[in-house]
Amino acid sequence: NEYEAGWADFAKALADANKLLADTSLTIEDQALVDNALSALTAAAGKLVLNPADTAALQEKANEVKGYRQENYQSGWEEFAKALADANRLLESGSLTIQDQKEIDSALAALTAASAKLTLKDADKAALSERAAQAGLLKKENYTSGWEALEKALLAANNVLADQKLTILDQQKVEKALSDLNTAMNGLVAKAAEKAALQAKVDEVKNFAKNDYQSGWDDFAAALSEAKKLLADNTLTILDQPKVDAALET
Repeated sequence: NEYEAGWADFAKALADANKLLADTSLTIEDQALVDNALSALTAAAGKLVLNPADTAALQEKANEVKGYRQENYQSGWEEFAKALADANRLLESGSLTIQDQKEIDSALAALTAASAKLTLKDADKAALSERAAQAGLLKKENYTSGWEALEKALLAANNVLADQKLTILDQQKVEKALSDLNTAMNGLVAKAAEKAALQAKVDEVKNFAKNDYQSGWDDFAAALSEAKKLLADNTLTILDQPKVDAALET
């Protein structure tokens, strides 16, 4: 079963040789017969063609893992790299026969075991964690729209952060959660800043005259100028309220 061609001729030559070897009556006069049997057996043995080795499983495994990258793994790479190199050496030899099958099977077992021992790095969640923490500090009452989208994106982000099974191969999932969260945060529409008290105070003091005061005018004028600047800024939102309140207090 080890040979795909030449077996019939070899088996006949071997049988003829064994027959002569078993014949104890042969003498020197039969030497030519013996020599011819040796020649025939040698020629038949030389024509035997071994069956090729079965490398399909090894090739399949090598193809499966050839795209692995060292930077994605935190341990096990050296053993894996050696096992893959050994497998590829066998696969590239091009002359493997059934007699090499044991070596091929051993290479497959080694590559399979080494692959299983590889430990992937964890997914990098630092940026997502930081952004989710920022989003968690926002308050619904400060926004007129976009809050539902934020809640959905934040929930998805927290689910990703809580998934301890995510590895570097899942990094795209982490990046998507971060992108969705950023989009939702950028889509929030904040309420306008409350300027009524500041406006009232400006109206109260806007007609003050410099000549009426002997000191403190420069500070007052600077504070009034800043207050008017804030009142004229239509981009201010509730998130800028501390700035408005500080201007009022000043």
